[in-house]
Parts: sequence; structure tokens; C-alpha cells
Amino acid sequence: MTGSMRRPVFVVSVTLLLAAGPYNGSTLVVADRDDTSEPVRELAVVSWTGVLWRAEGHVLWTTAKVEWPLHAVLELDVHASVPVPRPTSARGKAAATILASHLTEL
Repeated sequence: MTGSMRRPVFVVSVTLLLAAGPYNGSTLVVADRDDTSEPVRELAVVSWTGVLWRAEGHVLWTTAKVEWPLHAVLELDVHASVPVPRPTSARGKAAATILASHLTEL
């Protein structure tokens, strides 16, 4: 805490692994300043991997329950713009190849 600050804050850096659903295996990294005196905090998502690669967004971070003075249960509400996934079918790959060839010729 610097001298200009009126209340303590945490510096947060956490990697979250999504373990189910369509984004299974993807990760996001949250890194920001957490002012725990605020009921809801907005923190930056600074990195994404897997299916979420190139996504953009932020996390609304709420303290759901304080277990001990330095142990709390957090609720994370992730807001993200996720890019359209790359085609995985043979037909989709063929269309992407044709489009890429056409753009190269231009």
C-alpha cells in the first residue's frame, strides 16, 4: 500500500482453467488491482488460451463469503467476446482454403 492510498488493496494474478463445457481446457489469466472495500470489482483478463485464444473481456469479482481474514470465497462473472472458431469439418477447411487462395490471387 502506498502513502496515497486510503485503504488496503490486493494485487491479483490468477490463472483459471475451464474444466468442462465447450471451452474445456481453455484458460484465462486475470491480473489487476482488487479493492476489497468495493462490493463488486472489475478486473482485467489479460490472457486467454485454447478455444478462447484472441477473446477479449473482463471479470466482475465479488466476495461471496469470508471464511477467515485472509481466506474468502469469490464469485466470478466473466464477460467475454469470443472469436468465431476455426472450421473443423473437411468442408469448412476446404472453404477456408479456397478463400485463402482467392485472397492470395488478389
